[in-house]
Amino acid sequence: MIAAFDNYTQNLSNARELISLDIERFEIILFKTLKTQRKYIGVNTLEAYKRGKKFRPILLMLSARLNGKEDPTKPLPDKIIRAAVSLEMMHTGSLIHDDIVDGATLRRGLPSLNAERGHEEALLIGNMQMIESMRSFVGAVRSKSDLRLVRYYMDTAFTLCRGEIDELRQKPSWKTAFLRKRYLRTIDRKTGKLIALACEAGARLVDARIREVIAMEKFGMYSGRAFQIMDDLKDIFHSKEDSGKEQFIDLKNRKISLPYIYVLEALPAQNPLKKILSGRNYTEADFQKATTLVLRSPGIYKAYSEARVYMIKAIEQLKIYESNPYALCLQHLLESVINN
Repeated sequence: MIAAFDNYTQNLSNARELISLDIERFEIILFKTLKTQRKYIGVNTLEAYKRGKKFRPILLMLSARLNGKEDPTKPLPDKIIRAAVSLEMMHTGSLIHDDIVDGATLRRGLPSLNAERGHEEALLIGNMQMIESMRSFVGAVRSKSDLRLVRYYMDTAFTLCRGEIDELRQKPSWKTAFLRKRYLRTIDRKTGKLIALACEAGARLVDARIREVIAMEKFGMYSGRAFQIMDDLKDIFHSKEDSGKEQFIDLKNRKISLPYIYVLEALPAQNPLKKILSGRNYTEADFQKATTLVLRSPGIYKAYSEARVYMIKAIEQLKIYESNPYALCLQHLLESVINN
């Protein structure tokens, strides 16, 4: 587990090095934008921004480099950097909302905003991040061809909210096939759409050909699925020290993720896992039995195998670029997400 984490960290570091000029400008503009909100977001939220991996902005800038014709020694157009900033702010706003819904007390190893300030203020600050992200994205538009991305950006924000609501409405009594279908729709909305936007926007903002735009959008959607399934598995396997959030927090919040769907599939109708996910009262003994069942179940390996399938499908989209260094960087980054 430690070696896998190190591999991901190294590949993320390699990606940052490959686009070092762009990352430096991105961080300057991001924290300049946040400066106007400093008295509202507070020290911990600002530090959480600093600790963030910047996965989505990195994808956008790699996509722009991959599909653009710019000299790699020259900076990317300002509109691309500003679009990357907007994605990071939208993502952070969604995380603040997630923490409110989950009642999470930690985020990136720091007290969550809702734990520090209360749900009401956290909700407003989360909204502030989302609105500021939209302002930043609109400000990045420089041509009529860019304008379509504004609509796509708004659609993505709307879809993300739908996914967060859908996640609250799952029922463990539904049949496994339907649960899985609904889960995939939810993570496409909640996670995949924003990652797909990052990859597609990077291509569109450098006027890539339609073939390349489609490939990047598909790469993003498949990557989003793989990324979210792995995140759901980390909730099971990673400790608070590893992930910066409480282990089994999804189970405590009754989130029916893909690993739990596959574990339920192999259990009898009456079991402690279903009891917890159904919203019924449970004891600490019930919780311990449920977590033991989950850790011993082949269902979690089935979920991991599915994440790998989406990784392979995503990487297949990069074949049109042959051995381009930016395409290889995207591939290695995704592979390390799966092996993290």
